[in-house]
Amino acid sequence: MKIIIIGTGRMGFAQARIARFFSDHILCAIDSNPVALREFADTFQIPSAPSADAMHELHPDLIWLTVNDDAIEHVAKSISGLLHPDTVILHTSGALSSQIIKRHTNNPCGSFHPLAPCPLKQITDAECVSLYRGVMHAFEGDSKAHEIAIQLAERLNSPCIALPSDSKPLYHASAVIASNYPLILINMATELLIQCGFSRDQALEATKRLCQQSLKLLDHAQPLDALTGPVKRNDLETIHSHESVLKSYPQALAVYSAIKEAAFEMLKK
Repeated sequence: MKIIIIGTGRMGFAQARIARFFSDHILCAIDSNPVALREFADTFQIPSAPSADAMHELHPDLIWLTVNDDAIEHVAKSISGLLHPDTVILHTSGALSSQIIKRHTNNPCGSFHPLAPCPLKQITDAECVSLYRGVMHAFEGDSKAHEIAIQLAERLNSPCIALPSDSKPLYHASAVIASNYPLILINMATELLIQCGFSRDQALEATKRLCQQSLKLLDHAQPLDALTGPVKRNDLETIHSHESVLKSYPQALAVYSAIKEAAFEMLKK
């Protein structure tokens, strides 16, 4: 597959590493940031350019738009009219649909987003592929772009889940809850344990292990069955004591109370 990558940040690095691992031909990298572009071109030993004008004589099968969300539409405008009509355009935003591209081009287009944290630039090609192997990928877009997305997912032994365009914000919100918010809860629990006399390292290790052990339960049970603790036991006295002591930590109290109510709702189902 012949590929052009527009956007040379962490996601651009990830897609380039995957492409190189599977022997795709990266024709060119494009980025308006000269420092980022130079690092990318040196890493992958490929041609580079500061603007989309360099694509005029190239005929890629796929354009990866791995720029920030707020730059996708600008880039889509800049490449309009420069591509062979069969070239597929995919962006990697979790929150935005392909319509942000579609309004500026007749090329087949879509969004293709892995349900996994974006890896660091410094890992190897094989490590990058390993991180994405088997990971669910969400696709949204038209049929020609869907065909390419399925090929990209299949070579990673990954499911490709097709989404309706209007579900992208809800999809991305769920991904943020699953990926980002546990880290915030771990940090909050760590800070509370420090108030109890734990060192920071001890507190982080304790909360991390609790989280890991809870997640392991999901290998054998649904969340409802895996849930333990005072809400599951309907131990209202303990819950009230928690909320009483957390009055000294208003942010933690708000989070505790909101999640407690969500847990009670889950138990009703």
